[in-house]
Amino acid sequence: MLLGINGTSIGELAYFYALADLLERNETYETREYCPGWLTIGDDGGGSAIVVAPDKWPTPVYLVGHCSMSRADFVEVADDLDEWVRSGCKL
Repeated sequence: MLLGINGTSIGELAYFYALADLLERNETYETREYCPGWLTIGDDGGGSAIVVAPDKWPTPVYLVGHCSMSRADFVEVADDLDEWVRSGCKL
């Protein structure tokens, strides 16, 4: 799925990072340190990261503030990344 949304915006608020930028974005936001096992794949343009657990299928999608990045602060926006993208990434 990430190949098909590589570096694009979907809907009004979901921006997905280019695959070439994923490592840098995750290092910058220290995703591995604060949310081990999770991957930041984009943002909402308003200070929240779009995160997924790449080892889950279907892949649930969560928003979390870039400055909190704690699992306790995750807000689920969809239970399936593929379905969420097809529906226009409603937040």
